[in-house]
Amino acid sequence: MILKTNNEYYIEIDDVLNNSEITEEDLNDTFGEQVENWLKTLSSRTYRVLYSAYKGWNIDQQVLELKYIINNNDDKKAIMMEAIIEYVRGAVYSGMDMNTYLGKQGHSADVEYILRNGGLWFAGPILASEENKAV
Repeated sequence: MILKTNNEYYIEIDDVLNNSEITEEDLNDTFGEQVENWLKTLSSRTYRVLYSAYKGWNIDQQVLELKYIINNNDDKKAIMMEAIIEYVRGAVYSGMDMNTYLGKQGHSADVEYILRNGGLWFAGPILASEENKAV
């Protein structure tokens, strides 16, 4: 995974191939020449699913806290990768056009399940100690 300037990780083709049963042929059949762009989109969408759990008023601080937690914990990075790959898996196996797939719910319940079980699903605020506050 690559950490982008917005402090979110995006997966690459090798991440999918090395951590799932999906083949390069599956990726090419589903995404065509735009594989890398679609992987970035699905990575970004997984973060949106993660952020959607929060029901509070200070979403900006919540996003910063979540990014801090993920970026400073290898186990949480692995959970994010697993959730993103599950999002890719859903896209590959849906058989739908990507624009249609993303226009629907766009992710399986398994994506949320992975985030919940991985300790990344926060409906309320994350109360970090002062030395760990994301800024």
